[in-house]
Order: sequence, then structure tokens, then C-alpha cells
Amino acid sequence: MATGRIAIALDLDGVVIESTQGKSDAFVAVFANRWPDWEARVRRYNEAHFGVPRREKMRALLGQITPGAPVEPTLADLLADYAARLQTALTGVPLVPGVAALLRAGRYSFFICSAAPEAEIRHILAHHDLLACVTAIFDGTTPKHEALRRIARDHPGRCLFVGDAPADQRAAREAGVPFVLRRTGMQPLLPDADAMIDDFHGFEAIVSALLP
Repeated sequence: MATGRIAIALDLDGVVIESTQGKSDAFVAVFANRWPDWEARVRRYNEAHFGVPRREKMRALLGQITPGAPVEPTLADLLADYAARLQTALTGVPLVPGVAALLRAGRYSFFICSAAPEAEIRHILAHHDLLACVTAIFDGTTPKHEALRRIARDHPGRCLFVGDAPADQRAAREAGVPFVLRRTGMQPLLPDADAMIDDFHGFEAIVSALLP
């Protein structure tokens, strides 16, 4: 149902929580533990594909590392290893400055559009007492551009997406919604983003400018 309320779609890692570096290191460690010679290449690949679901990245890398070998058994092991490493990597990871106050103010409708699994997203939001601030969660099983289209359909002309990766910008462009880049220092700058932020202090002014 269409609504006049503004919808703010947020990626999780690097936008809501400062988890980009920790997750990147955990991802690389999963491969480096098994194929040490691939550590640098895995890091480059992962950093070039921020915002892409972990399953897709791991499957693609396995195709390069073990060409012709069955992927699924090893993929399941890698995913389990990664999930276990995240339990440590995400412990004590802080929120992006200003995001908690923004979410709790309730001025907008908030949606999470992340490549992470829903259970992981819910766990992180609940840990920070933010789960109740979110209207809906779209995880890695829903392509981000499709999630954004669904949100925009219910908020015509009243939706924007905050992400931290080229894949996030592509999703916003495909969905036809403004894209706000959250700079983390780990991604290339995207000069054609509609706006850029370092944190969420003063974010309301950006919303007003992009969605007048």
C-alpha cells in the first residue's frame, strides 16, 4: 500500500555497524586457512565485491581455486567457518555514529537491505536494541535492487538507499532511487552518488534535499 511516509533503506555492514573491516578479515581468513597462497587474491576479490552475498562470492572463488571440483560440500564448510568467525569478529563492533539516534527518532520508515542472512541481521539489531525501529528486513535471498523496488513501490518518490559499495549504488540505480554513499575508507569513492556521508549526524538535511 502506497504511503506518503519517507522510506530510508539501509545496508547493514558499514552503514549501520562498523563491521566492514572485521567481516573482510574473517572472509579472507576462511580461505587463507585452507589455501594460503590465495590470501591476497581473495582479499582483492572480496573488496571488489562488497555488497554481494557471501555465498555468491565463495562459490565464484572456489571455481577459481579448485576448477572442476564439486563446489557445494566445500562451500557449506566455508559458510559454516565464516559464520563461526563472525561470532568473534562482530563482538563489540560499534554502530556508525548517529545511526541509533536516527532510527530511534522514528521520523522515517526504515528498511534493512543487506547481503547478510536475516538471522544475523536480526541478532545484530536486537543486540543494539534497534530491531523494533525497522519496518522490514531484506536479506541476501532478495537481490537489493528488487528489495528497493518493492520499498519504492509503496513509497513512490519518497525512498532513498544508503550503502557503502558499488554494488549498492548499482542496486539503487536499477531501482530508480537516490543513492547516498557512506564513506568507510575501504571502498572506492563513487563521485556520481547523489550524496556522501561519513556518519548520520545531520542526515535529515540530506533527506530533505534529495526528497523535497
